[in-house]
Amino acid sequence: MSSPLSAIIFRNPGAWPRSQSTQAFKSASADTVSIRFGIKRIKAIEEFLDAAKLGDKATLLGFLHGPIKSGQLGIDVQNIVGHTALHEASTSGQLELVQALLQAGANANEQSFTREIALHGAVRSGSLKVVQALLQAQANPDLPNSDDFTPLHIATIQQRGDIAQALLSAKANPNAKNKWGLTPLHLAAQRGNIEIVRLLLQANADVTLKDKKGKTALEWATYAQHPLIISLILQATPPPIGFSPSEKKAYFRALTLQIED
Repeated sequence: MSSPLSAIIFRNPGAWPRSQSTQAFKSASADTVSIRFGIKRIKAIEEFLDAAKLGDKATLLGFLHGPIKSGQLGIDVQNIVGHTALHEASTSGQLELVQALLQAGANANEQSFTREIALHGAVRSGSLKVVQALLQAQANPDLPNSDDFTPLHIATIQQRGDIAQALLSAKANPNAKNKWGLTPLHLAAQRGNIEIVRLLLQANADVTLKDKKGKTALEWATYAQHPLIISLILQATPPPIGFSPSEKKAYFRALTLQIED
């Protein structure tokens, strides 16, 4: 006959009934309990998350229809760095497995130990379809990681205009600052990405914001010598107070010509 412990090997911490816990500890030494409970659980978690990472559909579905469906293992169980199966599948661009996990109830906003959600990893993977699937599952596009990078910051660094557009369509904040005070517009201006600069400006990115060095996106574009981006940012920059519409037009035109020269 199996011990009471065998029935709860996959249960999440905190979900272990007190009566079962007491009985299990009475029937085995502390060392035996630690090995039987801890190692089996760790191996199960590793197998589940590896299946998500490697695209092993059969194994992942086996977990979803077995230990997870029965409540023996939580769908959002984390590994040693705080990643869930959804993190792993998203980072690897495994769209079909991401969809299966979400359908089974995975939390799209579960954070790792570096405060990243699956959306951060999906953006890094470059999979627009995975990003869209997570956004449809209500993933928060504004959640920052431990360095205060939002998914939009990462899309800008990756120079993925299509993913940036998807995030902005989901109401991502174009003015979010990372730990260095850099907004996505700062990053796009540094890198000379005209497409993303345009997208951010269309989303009302604030051109007056300064990073922790006191620099605006215009200053970064000037430093990096990106004339077209300078022109785009200037056109979104408020002119001197009191200018009429015609004076504003002439003002920006003069600045643009000066830059082009």
